[in-house]
Amino acid sequence: MKFNPYTQRLFASNGQLLKQLHCPLQKEWQALGAGGENGARHCDHCSRDVLDSALLSETELRQRLQADPALCLKVEFLQDNIEVIHVDCNG
Repeated sequence: MKFNPYTQRLFASNGQLLKQLHCPLQKEWQALGAGGENGARHCDHCSRDVLDSALLSETELRQRLQADPALCLKVEFLQDNIEVIHVDCNG
Protein backbone atom coordinates (compact mmCIF):
# COMPACT_ATOMS: atom_id res chain seq x y z
CA MET A 1 0.00 0.00 0.00
CA LYS A 2 1.04 3.60 -0.52
CA PHE A 3 0.30 6.60 1.67
CA ASN A 4 0.47 10.28 0.76
CA PRO A 5 0.96 12.25 4.01
CA TYR A 6 0.13 15.58 2.34
CA THR A 7 -3.31 14.54 1.13
CA GLN A 8 -3.88 11.82 3.78
CA ARG A 9 -4.79 9.37 1.02
CA LEU A 10 -4.15 5.64 1.20
CA PHE A 11 -3.66 3.82 -2.12
CA ALA A 12 -3.43 0.20 -3.19
CA SER A 13 -0.11 -0.92 -4.65
CA ASN A 14 -1.59 -0.45 -8.15
CA GLY A 15 -2.39 3.22 -7.42
CA GLN A 16 -6.13 2.82 -6.79
CA LEU A 17 -7.43 5.10 -4.04
CA LEU A 18 -8.50 3.03 -1.04
CA LYS A 19 -9.34 5.70 1.52
CA GLN A 20 -9.14 9.41 2.21
CA LEU A 21 -8.18 9.51 5.87
CA HIS A 22 -9.90 12.11 7.98
CA CYS A 23 -10.67 12.23 11.65
CA PRO A 24 -11.94 15.55 12.98
CA LEU A 25 -11.23 14.32 16.51
CA GLN A 26 -7.50 13.63 15.94
CA LYS A 27 -7.27 11.16 18.81
CA GLU A 28 -3.95 9.58 19.76
CA TRP A 29 -3.82 5.78 19.38
CA GLN A 30 -2.79 5.38 23.03
CA ALA A 31 -5.85 7.40 24.14
CA LEU A 32 -8.27 4.96 22.49
CA GLY A 33 -9.81 2.19 24.57
CA ALA A 34 -9.49 -1.53 24.05
CA GLY A 35 -11.42 -2.51 20.96
CA GLY A 36 -12.49 -5.58 19.12
CA GLU A 37 -10.73 -7.92 16.77
CA ASN A 38 -7.37 -7.58 14.98
CA GLY A 39 -5.86 -5.15 17.48
CA ALA A 40 -8.60 -2.56 16.99
CA ARG A 41 -9.07 0.21 19.53
CA HIS A 42 -12.31 1.96 20.36
CA CYS A 43 -13.01 5.70 20.20
CA ASP A 44 -15.44 6.64 22.96
CA HIS A 45 -16.09 10.01 21.33
CA CYS A 46 -17.50 8.69 18.05
CA SER A 47 -18.28 5.13 19.23
CA ARG A 48 -16.35 3.52 16.38
CA ASP A 49 -13.54 0.99 16.32
CA VAL A 50 -10.25 2.05 14.74
CA LEU A 51 -8.26 -0.65 12.94
CA ASP A 52 -4.48 -0.72 12.83
CA SER A 53 -3.67 -0.99 9.11
CA ALA A 54 -0.23 -2.43 9.95
CA LEU A 55 -1.95 -5.67 10.97
CA LEU A 56 -3.90 -6.08 7.72
CA SER A 57 -2.85 -7.16 4.26
CA GLU A 58 -3.88 -4.99 1.33
CA THR A 59 -6.49 -7.58 0.38
CA GLU A 60 -7.95 -7.66 3.90
CA LEU A 61 -8.04 -3.89 4.07
CA ARG A 62 -9.71 -3.63 0.67
CA GLN A 63 -12.40 -6.14 1.73
CA ARG A 64 -13.09 -4.28 4.97
CA LEU A 65 -13.32 -0.94 3.15
CA GLN A 66 -15.76 -2.41 0.64
CA ALA A 67 -17.94 -3.61 3.52
CA ASP A 68 -17.61 -0.31 5.43
CA PRO A 69 -16.29 2.70 3.46
CA ALA A 70 -16.40 4.81 6.66
CA LEU A 71 -13.97 2.44 8.39
CA CYS A 72 -11.59 4.24 10.74
CA LEU A 73 -7.89 3.41 10.29
CA LYS A 74 -4.58 4.00 11.98
CA VAL A 75 -1.75 4.48 9.45
CA GLU A 76 1.86 5.20 10.40
CA PHE A 77 4.73 6.18 8.14
CA LEU A 78 7.12 3.46 9.30
CA GLN A 79 4.87 0.42 9.17
CA ASP A 80 6.16 -2.44 7.02
CA ASN A 81 3.18 -2.61 4.66
CA ILE A 82 3.16 1.12 3.74
CA GLU A 83 5.25 3.01 1.21
CA VAL A 84 5.16 6.73 1.86
CA ILE A 85 4.87 8.57 -1.44
CA HIS A 86 6.08 12.12 -1.78
CA VAL A 87 4.06 14.11 -4.25
CA ASP A 88 2.96 17.72 -4.20
CA CYS A 89 -0.02 18.80 -2.14
CA ASN A 90 -2.35 18.54 -5.16
CA GLY A 91 -1.50 14.94 -6.03
